[in-house]
Amino acid sequence: MNPFTIISNLRNSSSITINGKVVNSNIISDGCNITIDGNNNVVINGHSIEVNDKVINIVLTGNVDKISGGHNVNVTGNVNEINVGSGDVEVEGDVLGGIQTGSGDVEVSGSVHGSIKTGSGDITVGR
Repeated sequence: MNPFTIISNLRNSSSITINGKVVNSNIISDGCNITIDGNNNVVINGHSIEVNDKVINIVLTGNVDKISGGHNVNVTGNVNEINVGSGDVEVEGDVLGGIQTGSGDVEVSGSVHGSIKTGSGDITVGR
């Protein structure tokens, strides 16, 4: 199965946590990408992270170009674009582009500068 990118081009990151486990800071760099394949294998900049859970929750600090896929993501920073099939996304910052979801909730503490479209789920802006 082809991996799909959940986080692309993470910048100014100080931490990444996956299911409560802090990722070793030696593998985090500006421009890093996080991918998750259909078997829940997590790879950060070519380094595999062992995850034995069916549900993956990612918490990160930094700015992100794009969030896509179907896992729960919490970002403290700005995001350029959000496009998720399912899964909840929380952004403690601004979304500089648009938001599109199939299902799942999106919460943005700041503002959204692009369009917003959802099939089902709630989108909350500026809470």
